[in-house]
Amino acid sequence: MSKTIPLSFKETDEDIKLLLEIKGQGNRSCFIKDAVRFFLKYRYANITIQNNPPPEVREPVKDNKLDKSVSNAISSILGE
Repeated sequence: MSKTIPLSFKETDEDIKLLLEIKGQGNRSCFIKDAVRFFLKYRYANITIQNNPPPEVREPVKDNKLDKSVSNAISSILGE
């Protein structure tokens, strides 16, 4: 038996953009779980935005081995 969590989005531009990103995923449940796992893993990292700018500001990573679902979760979190 699976458990569910009610999740609502306000009608702000930011929330609608996030909702549309989630709806565009093939497996929404896995996408959301991957995003939560990523957040829980890195929320206490000793890295700040000032010391570690978002990927679009940094030099491109030459050997990016993130799988597609984690990459999508990162994009969603960063609002891309």
